[in-house]
Amino acid sequence: ADLDGGAAYHPRPMFQEYSTYTAGLIAANFAFMESDDAPDTVLLAPGSIDNRYPSLSEGPLWPVLLRRYADAGLAGPLGHLDGEVDVLVLRRRDSDAVVTLGQEEPVTARFGVPLALPDAGAPLVAKIDLPLSATGWMLSVLHQTPTVRITVALADGTRHTHRLIPDIARAGFVLSPYMPDAATARQLFSSRGGGGGEHRVTEIQVDVPDLIHWAFADRISVSIRTVR
Repeated sequence: ADLDGGAAYHPRPMFQEYSTYTAGLIAANFAFMESDDAPDTVLLAPGSIDNRYPSLSEGPLWPVLLRRYADAGLAGPLGHLDGEVDVLVLRRRDSDAVVTLGQEEPVTARFGVPLALPDAGAPLVAKIDLPLSATGWMLSVLHQTPTVRITVALADGTRHTHRLIPDIARAGFVLSPYMPDAATARQLFSSRGGGGGEHRVTEIQVDVPDLIHWAFADRISVSIRTVR
């Protein structure tokens, strides 16, 4: 399909990011963006519905985007779920950039207990696994997975609470820096060597409502990698 201005519309298999929240759909989009069929241009606007953590919008695709695409500036405002927003324009590179993921650093966290993050001087990609209990698994079969929240503390002293989608969190996403808009996402593409400045995440805390703690196992598995 062609858009106004003559641009060809070439969407990924699941083009609505907020509907891509199961392992199979995430894998399909990942394979597409790694293939020769990946689009020449991507319009990126972090954020989603339901107050989700902003960078969950692309989940495990972030390292792929960093490797295969270059910053081509901001555009907008354009229509978005939250009204009109600027978008980051990404152009596919002639050859992939070198993007190095550091060694995974596994840690164990608990619900309601803050977890300090290292000041690694680089963006951080995280995988957060929230194992379900037997009862929680039965609820998930009925598409009634309990709501999970993540609160992040930033280097500038602010705190932000968002919804965490378990399957996306398990697949991986950029945890730090905190990227609520296209302008902050652009900094990730222009200076991966930085740690995010005032948007660097210094601490996280994962919570579920007290009455449904029984839906999850006691411990949360977190693995963190740097991106350079």
